Amino acid sequence: MLYVILGETCSGKSSTALKVCKENSLPLISADAFGVYQGFDIGSAKSTPKELEGIENYFIDSIPWGQAMTVFEFQTNGRQIINSFKDRNVDGVIVGGTFLYTKALLFPYYFPKEENTGPVIKEYPPLNEMLKTIKELDPESLNLIDTKNPRRVERAYDLAKSGNKREDIESMYSNLPLYPCVFIRLKVDKDQLRSKIKERVLIQVKDGLFEEEERLEKANPEFSSTFRGIGFKEIYQGKREGWTKEKIINQVIIDTVQYARRQRTFLRHQFPYMVEVDKFDIPSLIKTDIEIRNGMESLEVPLINSTSNLMNSIESIYSKGIRQCGIYGDYDENKIHSLYPLLQIVGVTDLNSKGKKDIKFSSKMDF
Repeated sequence: MLYVILGETCSGKSSTALKVCKENSLPLISADAFGVYQGFDIGSAKSTPKELEGIENYFIDSIPWGQAMTVFEFQTNGRQIINSFKDRNVDGVIVGGTFLYTKALLFPYYFPKEENTGPVIKEYPPLNEMLKTIKELDPESLNLIDTKNPRRVERAYDLAKSGNKREDIESMYSNLPLYPCVFIRLKVDKDQLRSKIKERVLIQVKDGLFEEEERLEKANPEFSSTFRGIGFKEIYQGKREGWTKEKIINQVIIDTVQYARRQRTFLRHQFPYMVEVDKFDIPSLIKTDIEIRNGMESLEVPLINSTSNLMNSIESIYSKGIRQCGIYGDYDENKIHSLYPLLQIVGVTDLNSKGKKDIKFSSKMDF
């Protein structure tokens, strides 16, 4: 089982993940696009070597400054690591703020060939022209994408032009994970988060954020000119545009708050089932869950009728290591989570549909 700890930047997810790993002797995969870089320590707010002591960890300080890592490379290497967990029969923890990395790692996510080699700036035709091309090459795929979302249309356009068909796009946007997972989101108050972000940025400045940027820029000027890590890019830009130190610091705070907002939106739209838990409760809940499962896990996503022995059905799937399901009809989520705290539930309104938010349920119970 993979315990995936999600939350906005500065929400406390990293410290929570470290506590879970230490208490349960679990390996840790970091899904952070900037924590991989050696030397970018203060700006990335990565865990320190002392904090990581005794924890098997991946993608932290793993790449020299100046060497880029693509999402495709993270996906490929990360899946090899997860497969090694399976071979060793161990659970794992995944944490990090780059949710696209998490999505690409754990879900069917296809990359057109040219995206495998690194970031490429591409020119696309107007939206209506791309839709016309997709309709000509693979009309069925139009039913699988949001035709008003330019980014999704661009990816579907790339797939159609490269000769890939409907099943590739369907797989790409499937919301069924490839591995047994529990997605846990930290409860966070937006106002408190803003205060924590400001506090953290000021601590980073005190700890040497400006000096870190200067050192890394000298080490590799070309790479530094394109690096987009928050806390680095603002200093880099500010020095060239004559900003005061105060303005740079304020811009770092603004950009971090905006980043947290984008993270919140991504979580809401890209992860169809999560459980929202207070961060202080997460370590004990995971510890108990590991004991309850006793090595059992499952990729099944059953659909349950709330009017037919709902709690008995939930007990049945929970005892088998199933941690996600759909429930059709009315149900009391608080009551369910009081007994089964890590069960991820998707409410379903159309019983005859293949699933909500692209989820295709593996079975229907008690219908």
